[in-house]
Amino acid sequence: MKFSASLTVTSNLYFHRVSTMQSLLTAKCQDSDSMLSAMTKKMKTKFDKYWGSVENMNKLLIIAVVLDPRYKLDYVSFCFESLYDTNKFEAMVASIKD
Repeated sequence: MKFSASLTVTSNLYFHRVSTMQSLLTAKCQDSDSMLSAMTKKMKTKFDKYWGSVENMNKLLIIAVVLDPRYKLDYVSFCFESLYDTNKFEAMVASIKD
């Protein structure tokens, strides 16, 4: 996982990687393999402590994604919509627009 580099700016990669990780952990929690599911649930608990909550996310790193010409606000909205419930999704998109 690449969140920092000495010669390049990686803040635009942050949101994509974290949202991908969150969706993979959520999917693997439902896995039919009980050992994998149990291990993933523990990992997701630790992940949620620091990254899973919308309130814990650093909005400046999300704004870096919005300013990236490849993603823009549509990508952020798509990720929020697939990861969170409607109330949290709408509140976070509104706070980013403000």
